[in-house]
This record gives sequence, structure tokens and C-alpha cells, in this order.
Amino acid sequence: MGSLEEKDLLVKIALTSQHVDEENPKLDISGTEAYLLTNCLENLDNPPRRFSKDLAMTDMLGNRYRMTVSNHHSEFPSRFLVNTDWSRFVHLHKLKEGDELGFYRLLDPDSGQTCCIVRPFKNPGNLELSSFSDDNQSMRILPSPENSVAPPDDMEPIPQTPLSVLTKTLTAQDTNPRDPVLYINASDAYTLTGRLEILNPTPIPSPMELVVFQGNWVYNMLLSYSSTNAYSISQDWGHLVTMHKLTAGDQIIFSRCPTSDGLGSSYKIEIVKREEPKIITQPLKPIDLNRGIPVPAYKLTKTLSVHQGNVIKLWFDVNEAWILTGCYRVLDDCPIGTLLMSLLAYDESDIPYDMALMHMKRDNGKVVCTLDAGWQRFVEHHGLKAGDKVTICNIKGKKYYTLEYTKAELPSGRGASGVGPGGSGQKGAEQS
Repeated sequence: MGSLEEKDLLVKIALTSQHVDEENPKLDISGTEAYLLTNCLENLDNPPRRFSKDLAMTDMLGNRYRMTVSNHHSEFPSRFLVNTDWSRFVHLHKLKEGDELGFYRLLDPDSGQTCCIVRPFKNPGNLELSSFSDDNQSMRILPSPENSVAPPDDMEPIPQTPLSVLTKTLTAQDTNPRDPVLYINASDAYTLTGRLEILNPTPIPSPMELVVFQGNWVYNMLLSYSSTNAYSISQDWGHLVTMHKLTAGDQIIFSRCPTSDGLGSSYKIEIVKREEPKIITQPLKPIDLNRGIPVPAYKLTKTLSVHQGNVIKLWFDVNEAWILTGCYRVLDDCPIGTLLMSLLAYDESDIPYDMALMHMKRDNGKVVCTLDAGWQRFVEHHGLKAGDKVTICNIKGKKYYTLEYTKAELPSGRGASGVGPGGSGQKGAEQS
């Protein structure tokens, strides 16, 4: 069952001092209100006949009540009293004058049965808080971090020893910014609430409100039966996701503890943010190797192209790779992705790049060789794009290579081709 909506509201009553009297609370309602609650037309008679009917009700905490609607004991026959468990409801929720009460009737789409939900709406003046959310009906307390406010008096402090603990790693669905809903299985829902009927949802359990503490903030969340062996947590869950910018991979830890009166449960939630992977980058510092003037043994110039949407690649056919490197492994029938050899290459500023020559399959299905690893760092450092040209040289008598690049000509005469810093601008014959 979903959240309570305005269309499901039967009656909303503003409570008076008589309704919440500490010694003898009495809730009296009109004949019209009695009709809306009981759906019995005789309550609209004038004068009304003697009437009494028991109603099974549930609050958002999952507590059940038997509310008797009758006009037997009313001083005025046209007024009806709601009693039996009314006193217990008042004291459990610590209702005060000025609070409001909403009675809802929900239709369970799975069973076709209706259930009556009773929910208090706390008057902000009774909470005595300096900061509130716009939606007072949700009883959320959302103080700003700079001006945190302690929970109100009617919120019991959470004991240090929890009855149960549930740890959940969030998924993208749990943190969907458009409609964040936390989904858990029946076993997790039982761990969270301790309610045995959750493990055998026949009939379907009533929705259960979870009063959740997180630091000095309090959230009202609603646990509802969602589908076979699945439950959802909604309402203020979305506010928690938004305020703490939760994403997939983050963890939440629910701790369930009894309230001091032993009639309900309170929950504490802890948030463990996912650790972002640490990217270790090495500064690109020129290195003076005193190599002298390199003499190329073989020079190859290629035009860069794009692979799989946005990856800039330098392709060689098998013969080019063999002539360039002298590595016979490139001629072997190796699996795609095989590391053939490592290359140490320097750009015009003597910055070194550890590259890898690998077998790869192009978008057209042809098996070729390509540079990987430090190649991407070279591309990003020099801002290379598809259409630019790179010349790679095998230096005679040395175990390293050099890299030069030439930018592609800009369209519409915006600029001419250029040579990378320190490069000679010489280009070898372009290979197909």
C-alpha cells in the first residue's frame, strides 16, 4: 500500500482539551462524521437511533486499536463518542490540544479489502521548535546544520543498545533522484521491525511508520508491502537521500530500539558514504636524460581515429607493428586484448610514457595492434583529437621510442597545422 493521500481522507478533526484530557479523554464527533467513519446511513437520521459499532484501526506505527463509535453515552443523541482504545491512542502519541487527527480509508489492491488508518498531525506550537519543514503533516524536523535543534520532547531518546541492526548497500533504484524508494526483502524487513507477520504476509500487513533519528533530525518513513517478498520504505526516505546526496554504493545502517514506554520502536540511521577510488597521478615533469640527438631507425606517421564513441586510438596493422618494434609476437595469432610488449616513449619535452602494445579488434572487425596504458595520458596531455597525426620513431640502438604530433588543419581557414612543442615538424610517409 502506498502513502496516505488527500483523496483517502475520511475525516479530519481538530482536537480540543476535552478530547485529550489526561484523566478522561473523550472524542465526540457529529452524525455526519460518524457516517463517514462507519458508512452507516442511520447516523444521519434526525433524531438518530441508538447506534454502536466497533472499528478496527491502525496507526502509522503498526499499532492496532479497537475504536467504538456510539451515541449510547453521549449527553446529546446527535453526537457520537469514539472510545474503548481512544485513551490509549491519546497517551501513546502524546496528543495535545490543537493537534489534529486524520482518519483514512485505504483499499488494498492485492486483497481488495479496506483498512482504516488513523494518523495524528502535530501542531507546530506543541513541538516548540524554532525551525520546521514546509510540510508539518509529516512531522519532519529539518533544522539547518548551522542551527541544529534537539528533537522535541515527545520524541523519545534512542537507547544505546539496539534490538536489531540492518545494513544495506544502496542501489541506483534506491537513490533515484526522481522517485527514491528503498526496497528491502522480507527477511530484512523482519530484521528491521521484528514483526513476524512480515515473513508470511497473508493477509498483507498494514503499513508501518518508522520514526527515524539521524543526528538531530527526525524523519517519518513508511514501510509498506510492495510485492512478493519485497517491501518499500518511502515518505521521508526521499528527503534523506536528497539532503545527504546519497548515491549507489553508499551504505545505511538502521538500528532498532524500543521507546521508553515499550509500546513502539524508534530507529537510528547511520550513513557510510562510498569511498571514491583514489586516482594517483604523477606530475608530468620533463626529464633530462642527456640522450643526445636521437637517430630514428624507423619512422611511422598515423592519423588518429575514434574508437567506441570517444576513445582516441592509434592503430597499426600487424606488419607495421612488426617493422616498428621487431617483436615477432605481433605476428602470432594471439587472443584479442593480449599484451604484446611494453614501450617506453618520450615526447618532444622528454616526458616519458610507459605504453603497451596490444592486439585489438577495430569497429570493422579487423584485428590490428594499438597502443594502450600511457598512450591515453599522452593524448590528454597534448589535447589530441581524431584527425591529428602522430609520428612514432624507433630510435637506432636504443630501447625507447619518440613521439611527435601534428594538429589537423582547422576548417574554414581558421588556422594551419602545427607541430608539437620541440618537434621538428618532419613527417614520415603516411601508412595506410
